[in-house]
Amino acid sequence: QIKCPWIIFQGEEDEIANPQALWDWFAQTGSQLANPPQIIRFANTGHFFHGHLVSLRERVQGILNTSLFP
Repeated sequence: QIKCPWIIFQGEEDEIANPQALWDWFAQTGSQLANPPQIIRFANTGHFFHGHLVSLRERVQGILNTSLFP
């Protein structure tokens, strides 16, 4: 059981980890956890976030700035 806040960044076009498997897991199990993860979806994005690394960095920085350093 994960006790700290957690975030999953998922590319919707992930060629390594099936995005639908994550959505299904979250709908059936993840959303029921005492501390469910926040899932951030990236449209038109593969597993390694090629061409989307700036967007990924901005999302991570935004979360850190509002959550850890308000």
